[in-house]
Amino acid sequence: MIRVGVLRGGKADSFESSLASGGVVLSVLQSEPYNSKYKPIDILVDQDGVWHVGGVSVSMDKVLHFVDVVVNMLGNDYGSDGKVSQILQQWSIPHTGSSPMVSAIAHNLILAKDEFSKLGLKTPQHLLFEAYLEELDGSSDAYPARKAQEVFHKMPPPWIARPFTRGSSMGIHVCKTLPELIRAFEVGMNERVSVLVEELIEGKSASVSVLNNFRGQSIYPFLCLGNFSTGEKREAERLAQFIHDKMHLSHFSQSDFIITPKKGIYVLGLRTLPELHADSDLHDHLESVGVPTHELVDHLIRLALGHR
Repeated sequence: MIRVGVLRGGKADSFESSLASGGVVLSVLQSEPYNSKYKPIDILVDQDGVWHVGGVSVSMDKVLHFVDVVVNMLGNDYGSDGKVSQILQQWSIPHTGSSPMVSAIAHNLILAKDEFSKLGLKTPQHLLFEAYLEELDGSSDAYPARKAQEVFHKMPPPWIARPFTRGSSMGIHVCKTLPELIRAFEVGMNERVSVLVEELIEGKSASVSVLNNFRGQSIYPFLCLGNFSTGEKREAERLAQFIHDKMHLSHFSQSDFIITPKKGIYVLGLRTLPELHADSDLHDHLESVGVPTHELVDHLIRLALGHR
C-alpha cells in the first residue's frame, strides 16, 4: 500500500480550514476502494509549529521516514510559502503543490504582481509601505496623513488598504476619501504592520482553479459559478491556464480576478494549494463540472507520484 501523509493545521489564521480540508482527504483515503490502495497518515501541525502523529508530538524526520507521498493541506502562511515544500524536497518526499521557489513567489503578493506584469497581465496598481518605525518615520501624529498624501499624489482614489502580513487584525479598508485612507494608515501604524495600498478596481469577482493532466488537457480549468458571459468565462479560464503554465506551477493553482466591463480582466492574486472543505472555492468548482472529491484527491496523489 502507498503510505500517504496528510499534512494539515499549521501556524496560519487558516488553521481551522486546513484541518477541515485535510479531513476531507483523510475521509477519501479511508473509504472504498481507496482504503485498499492507500494507507493514510494524519500529520497535524499545531499553531506552534509542532508536528503530531496520533496525538503524539514527533520530529519531522521521523514522520517523513514513514510516508511515500504527502498531500499538503496546510494553511496559507505555513503551507503555501514554500518552506514546507522545501523540507519535503530535501527529504526527497513526493508531495502535492508547486516547487519551493515558485510557491514563495506566488505567496508574496508583491513578487506575484511583478510576475503578472512581466507576463503582460493587468493587475491593480499598488504601493507598499513598510511597518512604522519612529526612528525612521518620525512623529506618529504626522505619519498617517503624510503617507496618505503620498498615495494621493501617486494614485487616484478609490483605494484598498490592507496589511501586507497575513494574520493581522487590521483587515481590509475600502477608502474612497483621503480621511478614510489616513484612518487605515493609523490602524496599520498602531499594529506595526506593513500596509499595502492598491487601486480599487470595480467589477465582478471571478476565481478559476486549474488542474494538471485532467480530462485530456495538460491544464484543465474550473471556473467558479457566477454571472459571466461566455466570452468572460473563456478569457478568465485562458488567463488562469496561462498563469499556471508561465509561472511553472505544479498540480493545482487558483487565480483570482476582477472582470470589468470596459478595462478587461485584472489578476488579483494566486494560490498554489487547494482548500477542499465544503465552503471552499474548489469545492464549488468541482461541483460545477461534475468532479467528485475522491477523484480529485486520487488524481493529486498520482500527480505527486509522477503518474498520469
